[in-house]
Amino acid sequence: MSDAEKLADLATKPYKAQAIWFLNSFWPTVNEHAEKIWAYEHYCEELDDKKSAGCALDELQVRYYVCVLR
Repeated sequence: MSDAEKLADLATKPYKAQAIWFLNSFWPTVNEHAEKIWAYEHYCEELDDKKSAGCALDELQVRYYVCVLR
């Protein structure tokens, strides 16, 4: 499987699986930021209509939420 195919496959997984993959892959360089990364994962679930089953956010919807509603 090519790197592009692996990335495409990862993008279809829920936020939690993506965050776990990222933390496991880059732990030596991101370990001091793990709590913040995990908070981002929860924030993505909060913003997505599919909640924990979601895997991709609509960029315009997120910008609206962050800039206008918060």
